[in-house]
Amino acid sequence: MEELGIYLKLQAITPDAMWDTYSWYIEHYYSMFKNDILRERIDTQEQHLYENFESLFSQLEAISSKKGAPDANRTTVALRQFAEDEVRRTSSFLKLQSMKGQLT
Repeated sequence: MEELGIYLKLQAITPDAMWDTYSWYIEHYYSMFKNDILRERIDTQEQHLYENFESLFSQLEAISSKKGAPDANRTTVALRQFAEDEVRRTSSFLKLQSMKGQLT
């Protein structure tokens, strides 16, 4: 996500294109990791840690608001469900990858 923030910062992709492609994920992942990011900044005394991810989140959240997109439900329960869905998708993908050689 930090890398995606750098692409936006360098204007390698427009904010609207980034929003169309990644906003759902970025808004959820940042919400899941925000407290850990803030804690890690304090622990490491690196105030710029993950600043591009944070900026990316802020910009995309502003676009969501401007577009009247429904607020992402980012309660603890909703974030847990999002994470479980991501794990399920990743597991399915990995199973397909491991079967790749068997299918040919």
